[in-house]
Amino acid sequence: LLDQVRKHDEEIAHLRDTHQPIGGSDPYRAPRIRETE
Repeated sequence: LLDQVRKHDEEIAHLRDTHQPIGGSDPYRAPRIRETE
């Protein structure tokens, strides 16, 4: 189970690196960006 969590974290980290939102590096911390669009 821990290996699956690590793989999931790596995938999320990869998504954050390749698809950064406009107002921040963490899409989960920037819901206001979606509201203004």
